[in-house]
Amino acid sequence: MKEYKYTVIGAGIIGLSIVNELLKKGVIGSDILLVEKENFINLHQTGRNSGVIHSGIYYEYGSEKQKNCLRGYDLMLEYLNKNQIEYKLTGKLIVATNELEVQNLNKLIIKAAKSNIDIDILNVNDLKKYDNRVSGLKAVFVKKTGITDYTKVTECLLKSIIEKMVTIEYNCKPISYNKETSFLKLSNGKVIKTDKIINSSGSNCDYVYEALEEEKSPIKILPFRGEYYSLKPSIKFDIPIYPVPNPDFPFLGIHITPSISGNSSLGPNAILQFKKDSYYKSAFDFSFFIKTIFSIGLVKLIIKYRKVAFKEIYKQSRFSYYEKEVKKYWPSFNQQYIESYFFGLRAQALDSNGLVDDFILINKNNSIYHVLNAPSPAATSCFSIAETIVNQINNIDE
Repeated sequence: MKEYKYTVIGAGIIGLSIVNELLKKGVIGSDILLVEKENFINLHQTGRNSGVIHSGIYYEYGSEKQKNCLRGYDLMLEYLNKNQIEYKLTGKLIVATNELEVQNLNKLIIKAAKSNIDIDILNVNDLKKYDNRVSGLKAVFVKKTGITDYTKVTECLLKSIIEKMVTIEYNCKPISYNKETSFLKLSNGKVIKTDKIINSSGSNCDYVYEALEEEKSPIKILPFRGEYYSLKPSIKFDIPIYPVPNPDFPFLGIHITPSISGNSSLGPNAILQFKKDSYYKSAFDFSFFIKTIFSIGLVKLIIKYRKVAFKEIYKQSRFSYYEKEVKKYWPSFNQQYIESYFFGLRAQALDSNGLVDDFILINKNNSIYHVLNAPSPAATSCFSIAETIVNQINNIDE
């Protein structure tokens, strides 16, 4: 039987960052096992995001999102520079197009001041200086924002992990863990001994929690399907442009994002999907559906966000509504500007009170650590999240 000091479950950007942090702290590669249910890394959220390096302006002061995003921004730039991975510091615009949005934008301005995030407050004329296609009553330019390719970040992490002789088990999941013997059973039939387990399995972290802890997970992960449209190469933007988000709904609205390659995309909306890790509109898992619709949290979610949910469904069924949302801040937008279509899934936690709006990082018994909610800005925050978890492990071990 093979023995490892640490087993990390999930090879997205957070799992890879945790392995990287363990190696930085002096753990030898042969003492680490990385488990991934797919046949390669990065096949879900990390490989399908917009590539934005976020500033932290949206998040409540003192929250896990705010702390880890601010710290993660600096650590991400340090990693990109060290490994010569291309990025651009573009800044971004957040545009208010009506009086309610102006009020919500003013709340973001207060959050920025609390977090020492450098912004410029723009009037109608100032806004045109950044992009004359964009219109609004008021806007902010957030200087601390950039774009990169997170797939390249994960590829770089994987390369260094392989070089350090970390063991990787693809195409398998954890089945059970005996806390007394430290035996971990995997779905490929192997049983290994491991002192510490870190669950960073994204959309399946609730399933992994239940397999390892032998109890019901405190959260349920809901996959939200987000549709993006790629703009034609002739339609270029240099700066990400965002609407003012609904402060009660943990999604940022349909925004324009330039990529590091030079092309731009538009999206996403947010539609609840009833099957995990599937990228088809018609995807449906009856068992998951039954468990989801009878959860108290979902009932509260539907009651609280029923108007928002109908709007999101409407955006999916009728492009004219999607178009209307974009035209609020980009009046000249035309459907003919679109070249192609793609989408991704966001793993969003739900508890008994509804949607969870913060990262959930927990340690129950000094041997198993869980990243139970890490949606955006998880990619920006990945090195900080890894640092937080590994520091907790070191404090307990010392």
